Amino acid sequence: MKPIFVTMQEGERITGLSRSSLYRELAAANIKSRKVRGRRLLEMESLQALGGEA
Repeated sequence: MKPIFVTMQEGERITGLSRSSLYRELAAANIKSRKVRGRRLLEMESLQALGGEA
C-alpha cells in the first residue's frame, strides 16, 4: 500500500532534492502539503508530478 503523504525527510530521499529546495517548491505551489501536529507532510502525488521516482 502506497502512502498518501510523506514527511519532509522521506520527500528528500524520494526526490533527491534538498530540504530548502522542497520548501522553495512548496512556496511556488508545485508541491501540496499539510501540517499535522507540527510536522509538514508532503502529498505523494505532487512529489511524483515533480519528477520523483516514487
